[in-house]
Formats: sequence, C-alpha cells, structure tokens
Amino acid sequence: MNPLTWGEEYNIGLVEIDEQHREFVNIINKIIRAETEKCPIEFGARLIFELLKYAEFHFVCEENLMYRNNYPGYNGQITEHRKLLAIMDTKMREFQSKVADYDSIAKFSFMWLISHTVEEDKKFGAFMQIKDKASQRPMNSLQTPRPGNSTPLATTRPPAP
Repeated sequence: MNPLTWGEEYNIGLVEIDEQHREFVNIINKIIRAETEKCPIEFGARLIFELLKYAEFHFVCEENLMYRNNYPGYNGQITEHRKLLAIMDTKMREFQSKVADYDSIAKFSFMWLISHTVEEDKKFGAFMQIKDKASQRPMNSLQTPRPGNSTPLATTRPPAP
C-alpha cells in the first residue's frame, strides 16, 4: 500500500480537529512504512496501539468540543467513537495473532477515518460555522462560551460513557 495523503476536501473547518485528522494519517503512514520495511509484529502492534491511543485522545477532544457547544449529534458521535475503539482493539489482537496484516489495518483505519469525517464530522463543522455566524465572532474551537450560549463547564459533568 502506498503512503496516504490528507486531502483538503476532508477538512471540517475546525483547525484543531483538522490537524488531529491529519495526524491520524501520519500514524497510518507509519503502519504502512512498517509493512514496507518488514518490521516485526511486535513493532506493528505498538504502532496500532499508538493509533488506538491517539483515537482515544482525539475522540475526547472532539466530544468535549461538541459537549461544550451543545451539538445535537453528540450522543451519536459518542456511540460511533466507542464502536471504532472496540473494533480497533479487536484488530490489534487480530494483528498480534497474525489474523490481520499491516495492509488490512491501514486500509480499515483510513477508510473509517475518511467515511466518518465526511459523513459525521463535517456535520459538526457545519454546525459550528452556523453557530459562529450567529454569534458574529471568528470561529475558534477553544473559545470560552458566552453566557447563554452553552452551559459553563465548571457546573456540568458529561454523561458517563
């Protein structure tokens, strides 16, 4: 499999999230290089673990942003994220037991990333752009919400996963 490139058409319009999506591609490319370089399975498993841990980090960042901005698709995104983490955990075990190979892991990961980004994350990007236009301020995913725009973080707790 050839190294992957992130296309600008996959950006959702939130710099923080778009950068994290590009990092997914970088990690997937490490997996592709490991196959090309005939790296041992133990190293490949570590790369898949890196991808899994990065996915966990990214999903928490994305979910926090959604929660903070009262995104109506928040619960659906959590469900999709949990499904992917479970699948990736299974794929890592399959790789370690030689049921899956580098190529199948890289293809699955990239295809999931692209389909999820295009089908789900772009909806969130559009939501944030509409919300931003309504508030007439530049869009920045890390802005503190204005009173009345969302619930302050200090007084709320996210639902249990």
